Amino acid sequence: MPEDTRGDKIQTALPMDSEFDGVLLAAGPVRIEGSLRGEVFGSALLEIGAAAVIEGPIEAPEIWVAGQVTGDLVASRRLELAASARVVGRISTLRLSAADGAQVDGSACVGELRKADDEPETP
Repeated sequence: MPEDTRGDKIQTALPMDSEFDGVLLAAGPVRIEGSLRGEVFGSALLEIGAAAVIEGPIEAPEIWVAGQVTGDLVASRRLELAASARVVGRISTLRLSAADGAQVDGSACVGELRKADDEPETP
């Protein structure tokens, strides 16, 4: 599990067995453990716990995924995928690390940022 680079305590925004539909704006380091359908925007570290199921795009400086995400991920600094991570969508980040067992069904753009709604260029 990552540590917040600023040393702030991580707050749980959506506990396990909770459901949320809508836009989540997270100020500070936040953990999601429940189910969320919608957009997630974070201002610091955003943790997606092993029990979490998210459908929608996620943007934050740092994202750590251990659960399931169906949607594009944009991490302006880094993205970490735990062994239990399951991602369906596009990834855009400056730095990416993935543990053995992490699954990604989509594409990854590492070293260059692309917004979630940007279309990939075709040759």
